[in-house]
Amino acid sequence: MNRLATALLAVALVALTELVVDARPQDTYSDRYDHVDIGVILQNKRLLDGYLRCFLGADDAQCDQMAKEVKAVLPEALPSNCARCTPGQTDAMRQVVRHLAKERPADWRQIQAKHDPAGAYAKANPDLFQ
Repeated sequence: MNRLATALLAVALVALTELVVDARPQDTYSDRYDHVDIGVILQNKRLLDGYLRCFLGADDAQCDQMAKEVKAVLPEALPSNCARCTPGQTDAMRQVVRHLAKERPADWRQIQAKHDPAGAYAKANPDLFQ
């Protein structure tokens, strides 16, 4: 293949790739809170208790805005193994689940019973529970 044909093919492939990437729907959750240091929340009993009350509550009365948004996606995020999570959200989810499973197993069981009763997240991530 001559240089011109190779160059044209390369340009066409780049253009096609950009079209395919641009055509993808936005499949991830909002990254608005990806900057939050989850470790700070996990190490602060008062903060963590507040989030747990929100996630386990029947309504959003106990929730700040971030907790409301997390609570809204938990029923989908846990059973789907965080399929629509950004990389930061996936890491945060793993940190939270590992912490709850080890440090607050009764709270983890309640979260799981409410938001992932089939235990799909735990089955997909057995390393978090060892």
